[in-house]
Amino acid sequence: MTAHAPAPQPAGGSGSGLGPPDDAGRRAAAGARHQVRSLVARLFEAPAGFVVLAGVLAGLPWLGMNLFDQQLALQVILYAVLVVGLNLTFGYAGELSFSQPALFAVGAYLGGYLAIHGTNDVLATCAISAVAAGAAGAVIGLPALRLSGWAMAMVSFFVILVLPDLINLLQNQTGGTSGLAGVPQPKLLGAQLDAGQYFAAAVLVSALVILLVRNLVISRHGRAFRVLRESPVLAQSLGISVYWLKVRAYVIGSATGGVAGALFAYLFSYVSPTNFGFDTAIAIIAASVIGGTRSIYGALFGAAIVEIGPFVSTGFQQYSLVAYGVLLVAAGVLLPLGLGTLTRRGLEPLVARIRGASLTAAGLPAAGPAPLPPDQKGSASGAPAEVRPDGARRRSLRVEELSKTFGGVRALDGVTLEAPPGQVTGVIGPNGSGKTTLLNLVAGVYPPSDGRIVLGGTVLSPRQARRSLRNGVARTFQTPSIPVELTTLEVVMTARYRLDYVGVLATMLRFPRYRRTSRRDEAAAREALGAVGIAELAAVEASSLPLGTRRLVEVARALAARPDVMLLDEPASGLSEVELRRLAEILSRFRQTGGSVVLVEHNFGFVSTVADTVHVLDLGRLVATGTPAELRQHPEVVQSYLGRRHGTDRQAGVEPPAGAVRPA
Repeated sequence: MTAHAPAPQPAGGSGSGLGPPDDAGRRAAAGARHQVRSLVARLFEAPAGFVVLAGVLAGLPWLGMNLFDQQLALQVILYAVLVVGLNLTFGYAGELSFSQPALFAVGAYLGGYLAIHGTNDVLATCAISAVAAGAAGAVIGLPALRLSGWAMAMVSFFVILVLPDLINLLQNQTGGTSGLAGVPQPKLLGAQLDAGQYFAAAVLVSALVILLVRNLVISRHGRAFRVLRESPVLAQSLGISVYWLKVRAYVIGSATGGVAGALFAYLFSYVSPTNFGFDTAIAIIAASVIGGTRSIYGALFGAAIVEIGPFVSTGFQQYSLVAYGVLLVAAGVLLPLGLGTLTRRGLEPLVARIRGASLTAAGLPAAGPAPLPPDQKGSASGAPAEVRPDGARRRSLRVEELSKTFGGVRALDGVTLEAPPGQVTGVIGPNGSGKTTLLNLVAGVYPPSDGRIVLGGTVLSPRQARRSLRNGVARTFQTPSIPVELTTLEVVMTARYRLDYVGVLATMLRFPRYRRTSRRDEAAAREALGAVGIAELAAVEASSLPLGTRRLVEVARALAARPDVMLLDEPASGLSEVELRRLAEILSRFRQTGGSVVLVEHNFGFVSTVADTVHVLDLGRLVATGTPAELRQHPEVVQSYLGRRHGTDRQAGVEPPAGAVRPA
């Protein structure tokens, strides 16, 4: 092993070292703004206000609300439930679906049929309709989600087209074109409900459904949905099964349609096939866009606008498709984030003033980020040994005769190399030499055409990216892959999705196991952020950070996974001098715990500082292996990659001049 100089210390003492001292005021102001945004987000997403609103709405019949207004309000609420289901599928999982009216129909017809011929308990019919609609969603989604692109949209569009034929085919149960009439007033636990009591029951059931979905989207599953929407490759590298996560989102979104359908059948005592056409699908999508596709409570705004419109204008229903189309275009142009997000952001100045006034009254500074607990501060002395303190279970990584062919192009050709525990193994080479392909094969993104990958004596099976993290392999990307609308802390927490898994039901119902796991997730993420020196940015939206800081966020995400092996793809690109020193320190500490690092990097000066062994690739072949000092004297490496000037003593320093590395 090559002897290393002590890790360079970041400027600024024990701080994060990520900015010069004259940036302190700007960083403090940014921290204050992000704290206000985080507070508003928590207030807006908190269930307490929504629960109070639901309780007030449920009591309106006893406060003088007439039957017409009750019916209209309940229509808005039921459509909001449909929109919430679509938002889960489209806004969070990224799959556009037109099938909500069909799932709405499943719930309405089944709920009405059960009320007439079977049980008439509103809770029972809602539960059965939810299960049936979820099952229908599985039948639609399982084959459609196997395909990529617009497959889900096309399949669901076809379902809407054939829905009238399916209703006619089952006319003995559905009434065919005449509709299903005679749905009786519901019961609840054996007691008959009048109109006001049913209104209250329907409001509370709808509120429960919305809250359950809300619990899901602000949990680790919700963060996984956002990762999936951002990049399926990133999702795979974090141990997430892309296909099954999409199926899960679609089935849950379908089940919400079943609940709304059953409540709809009771509301009108009649179910007509005209309620579930293509115009209904467009209306639901319009409500989703207006309220915000990634907003749960925003669904209420969108549903209110779409449902109240026909009662405001008599011509609205006649030209409903045109009206909905105009609403979609207008909302997409003027409100790209939806009314839900707009309302939340509109509250930020008010909350900032209230927060500033309260702090001033208490004799505290009104600006600047709140101090972190001592164990959450990133400092030069806070070693990341906490990530894996004992060094046990650390394993070496070895690739043997690894090859990969894309069509007629051989991107990797018989490469054999090893990354031992406690060492940084560098991989360099010109652009197109196969470096990133090597990382993708190890991470399981691609299956190798030939050869094998061995981790600690275990041969990793091909194309199992979602298992690579559980096997102890974490990675970063050449271009940082950071999901939008997630804080830095939440981005790092995504690394633990499969490591301490909690099911969907336990998450939605907030079982104790979910709460314990959430605390462990946050603790691990804060440790990792402290290890890379950016703990003070935990509440900042990660996608808004500078490139160099986003790279450190990715490194923290990899550390939070407690890996044996870290695969780093050009982590030094875009980093300042201070950030390079910080990264060198992070890698030094990780290797001291027995971890293995595979570092793909163009900056040979940085590689020389941190790497024990360096492998050189060219046109997919391994052309040289040795220490950084040995490779500086290797004729083929000097000629094809480093350039002749890199053999000089001046270029052997820790900090080479900018642009010193010249890829061939």
